[in-house]
Amino acid sequence: TGALAVLWVVGIGPILLAVLSPRSYAVTFTNDQVAASSVDTVVGQFVTFSAWAVCLAVVLVELGRHERRSGRFLIVTAVLFYAAPIVSGLLGDNGGFSRNLFIAPAVLLALYMAPRPSVEQVLNSARRVLRFYTWGSLIALAVASTWATYRILMSDGTYLTRNYFGLPQIIGVVPYPDGLGGIAAGALVLEVASIGRKRGWQFHAGAAASVVILAESRTGLIAALIGLLFLSAKLRRRGVKSSVRSRFGVVALLGLLTLLIAFVQQYAPAMLSLDSQLGTVNGRTVVWQYAFDEFRHNPILGYGPTIFSPAYRALKLGPGQAWIGQAHNQMLQSMSESGILGLLGLAFLVGALLLCASRTRVVTLGASTAFLAVLFIRMSTDSLLDNRAVDSEFLVVPIIILLFLSGWSDPQNRTEVPDVPVLTSISLALSRPGGQGPRRAIPHWLFQRQVAGYDRSAKHEAASLSVLSSDQPASAHTLGRTR
Repeated sequence: TGALAVLWVVGIGPILLAVLSPRSYAVTFTNDQVAASSVDTVVGQFVTFSAWAVCLAVVLVELGRHERRSGRFLIVTAVLFYAAPIVSGLLGDNGGFSRNLFIAPAVLLALYMAPRPSVEQVLNSARRVLRFYTWGSLIALAVASTWATYRILMSDGTYLTRNYFGLPQIIGVVPYPDGLGGIAAGALVLEVASIGRKRGWQFHAGAAASVVILAESRTGLIAALIGLLFLSAKLRRRGVKSSVRSRFGVVALLGLLTLLIAFVQQYAPAMLSLDSQLGTVNGRTVVWQYAFDEFRHNPILGYGPTIFSPAYRALKLGPGQAWIGQAHNQMLQSMSESGILGLLGLAFLVGALLLCASRTRVVTLGASTAFLAVLFIRMSTDSLLDNRAVDSEFLVVPIIILLFLSGWSDPQNRTEVPDVPVLTSISLALSRPGGQGPRRAIPHWLFQRQVAGYDRSAKHEAASLSVLSSDQPASAHTLGRTR
């Protein structure tokens, strides 16, 4: 379908950029400006044009079809969020308006207009796309380890590599290790999800877990653990309160605490040393302070989309800060570039995502909730919802949006309101013998599940409805005994 075509072009494009672009992750430059090579420019334009072409084709084809499409509120809130940088670029003092700001709205519109694929189709396509990142990174490490390893270009021309656990920190087909670790965490969650899982899924899950470890991204490790926790069947039930007390939750909590204690005992002395980056969260506190200062200076509209441009970054932070290309936190990113307008848009979008996760967690068997948990954890150290180009950070947006749209429109996720006579009969069935009134109050959501037959395990409900549909009249006492 058109929606899956959009997912593929957004997912494969960043790999072309990584493979055909120079791989020197430089921190120190003489003028703090990096001139893009001709290959990077050509490939970047090709990827962007491909995304525009596919989205435009999907929208034009679907304009003539008058179908009722679900999930409109999610698309509206997402478009409003991405409209904040556009307004800031148009009305702000620093400009920054460009056509790239319309990439995300175009992708969202195409996903909304396209026919809804099934949840299984979305999960299988997302798995295949993410396997290009996991297996591609492992193959790159085996074939060209120097190219696939994270390196920092120093001023003397030498390269400095990171080595936390005695293993080389890889970036694979992603520009930076935290991005690769987060993508691998999402891939691991989707590989383990049971819907559409085929034979041999353990190999793909093992590859994703290996990339999470080799990327040495602590955010990716935490996101993977919590995402797998959300795949538990206990958390897919309607009542989450009992699942918190379950034995699974207790065992998982004890396991996480054990790993945390072991990690602290082994690596705390090195992290607390004088030359450690723990106090600055690997330098992120400098970026966070920079972003928050810009928000305080421009609280309404923010600085604008060009807040992290090389020229302004060098002016405010001095040379040697080329690695700062984002706020490394989604909330600070929205606040600094779009002000209060962007912060409100982010709040509404997060609320809509949480609502969709609550609505679709049962029909997706926890996959949508688990992937959203990975997304939220990654947003604490990365600006994943940025709307600048078709890159590896933006990949999570079409996956989670399409997963929610498909789960929302799934036939198993729909409930129908019965006619009034059936409501009256069921109320009689739930009454005590002798007309003493109802036994207990039935929640509305449980009532809908019983009427629509959503809970197929409740065979006594089918028996009750069969009595109601018979031609012979039934008394309240008979219906109550049938229940």
